[in-house]
Amino acid sequence: MKRSSQAMLLRHELNLCLVLLCGFILLLAASSARAQDAVSREYQIKAAYLYNFAKFVDWPQESFTDGQSPLVIGVFGQNPFGTGLEAIAKAHQINGRPIVVKTITTAKDIAGVHLLFLGSAEDDHVAEILSALAGTSVLTVGESDKFMAAGGMVNFVREADKVRFAINEDAVEHHGMKISAQLLKLATFVRKSTLQ
Repeated sequence: MKRSSQAMLLRHELNLCLVLLCGFILLLAASSARAQDAVSREYQIKAAYLYNFAKFVDWPQESFTDGQSPLVIGVFGQNPFGTGLEAIAKAHQINGRPIVVKTITTAKDIAGVHLLFLGSAEDDHVAEILSALAGTSVLTVGESDKFMAAGGMVNFVREADKVRFAINEDAVEHHGMKISAQLLKLATFVRKSTLQ
């Protein structure tokens, strides 16, 4: 009898341990999913911003082959948007132009791109890419202090839990583009550089 009650107690303790372990594993999984969702939401917001940046920028006429040629958004290196940016591109047009999303792996791949996003994971390539874009009308968008300091045009910044952006208006105009006054009003700050 004593042995039977000890076995039952041991079985009960083992079951309790298993339940607690399963609960702990589920808690870790939920916590990890929440962290991934936060990153995913951030890049969904940034993808929507990229679309809106393209809507409020005027490119020189020669940037496009004709009135129906697509507006090309390039993502350099690692793509943090998942399929979010492609989904926006499929669902929308800009001034009657289809939107095409292109993955860029080298500076040579940039030809034909109108807007280029460089994530913070690509900070080591910022100077090289921006240098390769000299004399072109490509709107550059980044998300690091290094990007803006190197002459990037639009930079995402975090303010508390919000995604905002800063604009280097002179860099944009130096490359032959014009940003709408509406977009400039929404920026956290507009940087005026000393570009000649």
